[in-house]
Order: sequence, then C-alpha cells, then structure tokens
Amino acid sequence: MSERGELNVGQLVREHLGRRAFGIGFSTYSGTVTAASDWGEPTERKRVRPALAGSYEELFHAIGLPRFWINLRERNDATGLLRDERLERAIGSFIDRRRSA
Repeated sequence: MSERGELNVGQLVREHLGRRAFGIGFSTYSGTVTAASDWGEPTERKRVRPALAGSYEELFHAIGLPRFWINLRERNDATGLLRDERLERAIGSFIDRRRSA
C-alpha cells in the first residue's frame, strides 16, 4: 500500500504517536466482510477469497490455530518468519495521499 501512496489508519496513528501507539491487527484466510467498494458507496457483504499462496494469511492459516497473538516488538522465531516480504490483504479503511494532496 505504501508504495502506491496509500496509508491505513494504523500507519497514520503511528506517524502521529510513534511508539506510544499500540496496534492490534486482524486477518483472515477466507470468509466474509461488510465493506463498500469505494468511499461514499453503500456497504455490501462480500466474500473474501482464500488467501493467496505466499501471503501472510496463508502462513497464519497453516499454523492451524483459530486465533493467536504475536508481539511484533519481540525478536524470536515467530517474528523472524514475518520479516520476509510476503503478499498481504488490505481490507479496511485507507487514505490515498495522492488524492488528498
């Protein structure tokens, strides 16, 4: 997202508050989400396709746990696996800095 000039709400909070910010992330391998296709449009229930091969969501799904916690500020085997660049979903609100400039 950042390479396209887009920022999510979490990034904006981190820019403003720095290390005082505490983010909690949610993700899913598949399912449904209620979302609009664009700003100002009505929301719809949309199907979330299964995660792509090589994505963070596929990696998390492969763990086989329905839910888990990873503290990304720690340095351990779990966070080490997340340092490799992977595909990721971007479901939610974001700001396109190119449009707002």
